[in-house]
Amino acid sequence: MTTPDGAERFLQLENSATELLEELEQLNQGTRNYNEAAASMESVESSVKGLTDALTSVSKQLEGVIVGLRDVGLPAVLDRTQSLESELASAKIELQSVRQSVQESSSKLEAELTGTRTEIRSLQQSCSEIMTALEDLGLNLGEKLEESRSSLISRLDSIIRFHSGSVFGKLFGKPDHK
Repeated sequence: MTTPDGAERFLQLENSATELLEELEQLNQGTRNYNEAAASMESVESSVKGLTDALTSVSKQLEGVIVGLRDVGLPAVLDRTQSLESELASAKIELQSVRQSVQESSSKLEAELTGTRTEIRSLQQSCSEIMTALEDLGLNLGEKLEESRSSLISRLDSIIRFHSGSVFGKLFGKPDHK
């Protein structure tokens, strides 16, 4: 039979296990947030690639303008230069937007990683405490069982000795005691 202290200890361990499950759910949520941020970073990566391709195209066109400068007159060069400047200004605006998005995603990801690391440390501490408590409870239960066994054997020995001298002992003889 469990002692009041053992039952109370069991309830405390059950409460700790419930808290551990709640912490695991929070960690799971942090992992989902991390995965969402990673997906966002992939989207930003494709945007940067598109921007890089656009800038490469602008550079090739600029090279064409320089070559065309030799072949074409100044008015055509000025028109083409204005067109390229406009494309370059658009590319700069888009690059600034992508840069800001990358910074925001990085900040969000870092905050989530920090929270996840904190949750993991807390979870490890809780697990360690629960394992220690379970080990202590196991040792305590082992000691209580041994004490109960010894007490029961002692009582049975007393009953056997008592009945060995009574009428039953004379009728049936003394039982073999192992």
